[in-house]
Amino acid sequence: MLIFNLDISSTPYVRGEGGGLSWNEGVAMEFIEIGKWAWTVDNAVESTSCQIFKDDSLAAKGDDIVIGVGERAEVYPEFPEE
Repeated sequence: MLIFNLDISSTPYVRGEGGGLSWNEGVAMEFIEIGKWAWTVDNAVESTSCQIFKDDSLAAKGDDIVIGVGERAEVYPEFPEE
C-alpha cells in the first residue's frame, strides 16, 4: 500500500513491476481524502518496485519505491518543475 499527498488538480498513477504493474502504463491511484491517495494490491506474492507519476506522465524525483509482501509505505513524492 502507498499513501501520500498530492494537490487535488492532479491525478497520481503508479508504474512498476510486481503487483500487476507495468513500467509502460500507469494505474490510477485511489482518492482517499483531499490530498491523500492510495494504491493497494491484494494477495501479493512478490515485492513491488514502483514509481509515482503525476497525471501518468511526469515521474517523481528519486529512486524506485520497493515494497515487500505485506508491507505499507507512506511516501512524499516531489515532482520536477513542468
